[in-house]
Amino acid sequence: MPILPSAGRRIQDLLGRLESAAAAERDSAVAQLTLLGPRTLSNVPGFLSRASRTGRLGALDLLERLGAPASLPLVLGLIRDGQEEVARRAIEVAAAFPDPRTAEALTTVLASGAPALRAAAAASLSRLHGLGLVEAVDPLLRLLFSVDEDESLRLAALEALSAIEPRTLRPALRRLAGDESPALVRAAADLLARLGNVKAPTVTAPSHPHASLATWLGRLTSSRTHAADVPKVLAALVAQRSAALVPHLRQRLEELGRDAADATAESVARAKARVHLALAALDSRIALHDLRDMLKARPLYAAKDLLTAAEQVGDASLVAAIAAIAADDPGLAEPTATAFRAIALRGRLRRTSRVIRALRPEHRAAVESLLPRQRPASPGASRARDRRSS
Repeated sequence: MPILPSAGRRIQDLLGRLESAAAAERDSAVAQLTLLGPRTLSNVPGFLSRASRTGRLGALDLLERLGAPASLPLVLGLIRDGQEEVARRAIEVAAAFPDPRTAEALTTVLASGAPALRAAAAASLSRLHGLGLVEAVDPLLRLLFSVDEDESLRLAALEALSAIEPRTLRPALRRLAGDESPALVRAAADLLARLGNVKAPTVTAPSHPHASLATWLGRLTSSRTHAADVPKVLAALVAQRSAALVPHLRQRLEELGRDAADATAESVARAKARVHLALAALDSRIALHDLRDMLKARPLYAAKDLLTAAEQVGDASLVAAIAAIAADDPGLAEPTATAFRAIALRGRLRRTSRVIRALRPEHRAAVESLLPRQRPASPGASRARDRRSS
């Protein structure tokens, strides 16, 4: 899709805001860029070539939220960043891309990176295996059985491997029984004992991955699925963490919107709210605008599910909608307060934060009491914080 000049200028402006010293402004820029979709990616390499540490970290947040395959080369490039904080964040983001190139890049870090980066690479390789990338296991096993390696890194590899299927893990744990490291011997024995006591899950998914997605997503959004069963259906769906899951969930949201004429508004809202719960559990903001619109809608259906999704997403752009609910519906005081506090904590919001100051007076009054109390500070420190939040 070609980018119109006006859209291109907006993208450049929003990318520039990733350099802001104010967390709320950076978060807002990431949210808006995410809504613009993969067309923003053509502008990211140029931005990264001149971006500061703060800007590169903001770009990684954007690449993670977009989740587009075209983002992967940019993420892998930042794994080699000279700033350890940026490289570590890139390693974490890479775990969302189950691609052999990701495993290859993380294996390189695992073999020769700084200790903190190697531990992060081990954790990301574990998550990649959970997404079905078989290439992620061998480098972890090599590190685990390398007796010349640092003990803490071998323990990190063991922790990362603890999530793989028991059939693969048990032989490795038994092999460690004769290891020279007492700490590894104990950790392996403890894990082996836990595996012996693991109960089979009560919910199982179909063996074929695409059938699994369709089956569990259908159950999640079906009006015949009782509300009490939603958590276990949601867990079974999210546990798959397929690379296709996020776009599949987004597509389902669009389908529910098109089917609204054939169902009641309340039933559609409940089905969409469950999809938002799944997206939130996957830490995806791909449908943030739809979640915000649903929270603003009146009458407000599926309020508790939507507020739970908002709590997990933790995005400051939802504050205005949540503040309005707090003012309009005292019956939702508890879930509203929980969602708002989670967002305030994640965004480090204060009364002087721009998103709070922009609220209507009655809405601001409804949520100001929920903000964490600040310790008294010197006038100079207060002025410095106010400048950062503006």
